[in-house]
Amino acid sequence: MKQLVSTITGYLASLGDGLEDFSGSPREALKIVDVIERLGIQRFFKEQIHRVLRLSYLRWHEQLGFHDDADATLLGFRLLRLFGYHVTADNLQSG
Repeated sequence: MKQLVSTITGYLASLGDGLEDFSGSPREALKIVDVIERLGIQRFFKEQIHRVLRLSYLRWHEQLGFHDDADATLLGFRLLRLFGYHVTADNLQSG
């Protein structure tokens, strides 16, 4: 378990820079948060999950979703709502 936690922590850290400057898609980081949540091991990653979701939330409101990535938009919507962020379905726009 310790190795899994270390591996996931390192991977999330490597994805962080693209999220910070909004240059990268949040898809990969959101996928990892989704897997962590589904496995029920989020207690080991509270800080990393908070960081990914906070940055995704800021980007969500900056762009009203992730227009360049429908999968990331839907996953982000679900995870942000699940973790208590206020996002509305109004931000989901059909192409």
